Amino acid sequence: MKRSIFQKTVLIFMVVALVPAAIISLRNINVFADHLDAMVNDNTLSQTQADGQLRELRTQQLIYGGYGAAIALILGYFFAASLVKPIRTLQVGARKIGDGDLESRVETNTEDELAELAETINQMADSLQARESELRQHSQDLSLLYQFAHDISESNRLDELLSKALNKALEITGSRHGCIFLIDKNGELQPVFCNYNGERADGNDTKAFTDAATSASASGEPAIIRYGGRDEDKTVACIALTYEQTIQGAICIAGAAADFPEDTMKLLMAISSEAAVAIENSRLLGQLEKQNSELSRATEELASLIRRAEEKEGFGIRYQNANLIKCWEVKNCRQKQCPSYESDNLRCWQIAGTHCGGDTQGVFARKLCQCEKCEVFQSACPDKITALGETFNNMMAALEQEVTDREDLQQQLFNSTKLAAIGELAAEVAHEINNPMTGILTNAIMIKTMDFDDKEILDKIGVIESEAFRTREIVHNLLDFAHEESGFRPEPIDIRDILEHTITLVDYQASLASVTIETDYAGQLPQAVVDANHIKQVFLNIIINAIHAMPSGGKLTVGVNSPASDATNQMLRVSFSDTGTGMDEEKKARIFDPFFTTKQAGKGTGLGLAVAQRIVAEHGGEITVESEPGKGATFTITLPARSAASHEQDAA
Repeated sequence: MKRSIFQKTVLIFMVVALVPAAIISLRNINVFADHLDAMVNDNTLSQTQADGQLRELRTQQLIYGGYGAAIALILGYFFAASLVKPIRTLQVGARKIGDGDLESRVETNTEDELAELAETINQMADSLQARESELRQHSQDLSLLYQFAHDISESNRLDELLSKALNKALEITGSRHGCIFLIDKNGELQPVFCNYNGERADGNDTKAFTDAATSASASGEPAIIRYGGRDEDKTVACIALTYEQTIQGAICIAGAAADFPEDTMKLLMAISSEAAVAIENSRLLGQLEKQNSELSRATEELASLIRRAEEKEGFGIRYQNANLIKCWEVKNCRQKQCPSYESDNLRCWQIAGTHCGGDTQGVFARKLCQCEKCEVFQSACPDKITALGETFNNMMAALEQEVTDREDLQQQLFNSTKLAAIGELAAEVAHEINNPMTGILTNAIMIKTMDFDDKEILDKIGVIESEAFRTREIVHNLLDFAHEESGFRPEPIDIRDILEHTITLVDYQASLASVTIETDYAGQLPQAVVDANHIKQVFLNIIINAIHAMPSGGKLTVGVNSPASDATNQMLRVSFSDTGTGMDEEKKARIFDPFFTTKQAGKGTGLGLAVAQRIVAEHGGEITVESEPGKGATFTITLPARSAASHEQDAA
């Protein structure tokens, strides 16, 4: 059977009180019995009297024991009651606290160990209550942060993110003023979103915000700045906006010093961390959207360019890069002979012969790896999209060059075939004409030696002789055109010597036509590797044509220079620039065709430039012409050359 503390206490008290009394009573009875036995033995008292007295004593002892038990019971009750009541109070208080009533406390009127136990229980309740309050506040903070994170995750616009972050910070602190600063692309701290709740900010507020934001963004640690007069308690708390150890800016709140306890500052730091992540995500999303938009635009533009190339416009179309800069301005270049110099939208990395850094660059395929390190290229191709556009341009340029080269080869093949056919025909015609013309010329000369009085007959014979000579010259030209002359012996020679000798031959003819011939020779020139007689014929043809192109006189400038080239592939460039009538595109396209001439009938065979082109080609060179109507013409001949030192080494 389960007994209460009260029952146990009463039983213990009764045992403690009655056992000693019972022992004493038994001892007294034993002593009295021994005394009676002695008296019986001395015959002082009979046995019957002794037994009666002994029974009487036992009866008295039982009566006294009963009284003692009753008294012990009563005293035990009151003792137990005084002992158990505070214990029950402790029990009830502890049970309430255990059931979650942390407001409950144990009260005792004693000053003994039970009071100390009650105080300990109350302290435990205080600790539990404080801990529960902390947990409740922590739970509220977590809920607030979760809701805040959820709210800003739904916003992609930066202004919405900043507004939500600042308003949440103001709500937590109970403040009315706040401002968010962000670091711009120049590394400067700028206020991007402020909230004064309709109030006007004074200069002190603005300065305090700026100072606190500067301090927080510089150190990465929270900054608290107190400002205002002696009677004012104005404080700005500022938390850095940090994402992966990169400071993006700061969030600042103005209020009283009491508004920023430690737990509030911790919560503000948590909010600033969430805001920093959201700001970075918004920035990355903005960049991604911009890149996607640019990629879509570039893809569509490139697709359009490809369609245009396929349909009709060929490979001359280009991606228009808005980032192009002028290389000669960026590098402060004064190399006017560079193909890129003062040429808008010409990609310097696409072409050969540029002079970046004072050194002539090689062909595009060999210089791209160097160009990618150049500030001009990096500025023109700041991202993969423009780089893709420039790659397209490179591809189109390569295709255009490939098509041009193929067309040139086809044209050369066509011209070679045509020239071969014309050559065969010319040889046959020349042989057929040469013999009768020799007879005509011989007879005309013989007739002139006869004595005729009729001057008219002599004049006509002179015309026959003149036309016969002209016909024979035409025949010789036809034979020269049809057959390569034997003895083609190219050797190193100073090209200026050939030019001077050729100019001497035409000086008289030029003076009659009021044409001035000027020379412009570069100082240091390699030697041309040519057949002097053949090249002299080319120069003579071009100079005579130039004189004929200036019927009213003019100036012919003969120039020689050496374009930049490597040591194993040196070239000489000879130019003839006149101030004559010039020619249009149609004539320029046919100028090297056999039998095509711009001269009056009877003054040209149309074979001079065709022969000149063939001779230059035999030397491994090239002849080109640039001309516009009324602006004269410039014939440029490029010939192989070698330095004098190289020639001496070969000779050795």
